[in-house]
Amino acid sequence: MRGAGAAHAPSFPFRVLVVDDSSAQRKLVSHALKATNLGIEVRLADSAEMAMDMIRLSSYSIIFIDFNLSADDQQLNGPGLIKELRVNPESYGQDLVLVGMSTSIAKYEGLFMAAGAKAVIPKPLPQTNKLAEIVEALHKRQDAAALLEKKALLFPRSHPLPLLSSELLVPTIYVALAVLLLFMPWPTLLISKAPSHLL
Repeated sequence: MRGAGAAHAPSFPFRVLVVDDSSAQRKLVSHALKATNLGIEVRLADSAEMAMDMIRLSSYSIIFIDFNLSADDQQLNGPGLIKELRVNPESYGQDLVLVGMSTSIAKYEGLFMAAGAKAVIPKPLPQTNKLAEIVEALHKRQDAAALLEKKALLFPRSHPLPLLSSELLVPTIYVALAVLLLFMPWPTLLISKAPSHLL
């Protein structure tokens, strides 16, 4: 068992843990992390319980945790796992870099951060070069959350229509209606619709 306060010495190459109950998602995230060419050793866990066992036994530079970890509502989800790791440093280590992952950032980011996540990143993951910047920042204990905001990574290349996100949908509709009203040929329409005896 790893001793309490075991230090993480940032140095490349390094080891990360990906926690996700979806086999396909674990493979996609693993592939994306390896594609950064940072020399990352990726290990995988399919549940909160498996992740806790692995973290007790080994040190990880970064731990990526999906929101949904089980179809069973009685099992820990991503924020629940992060909270469990944070409140038991004697078992899991003092300075874990825990990163939430979700396809619904707006919905779950607050839960992840309140539980103790260092940052929350979108799924699908950002482009390779941007992902590499985030991973390096996390590994060096820099402010990856600020980097996410600065680089506008909440809309990666894999999201072809960012304007249709929930935050921008209503403003986009208003703009479209305003443009339509501005260029609509109102005089022609009024004349065509007027009763014949008034023309």
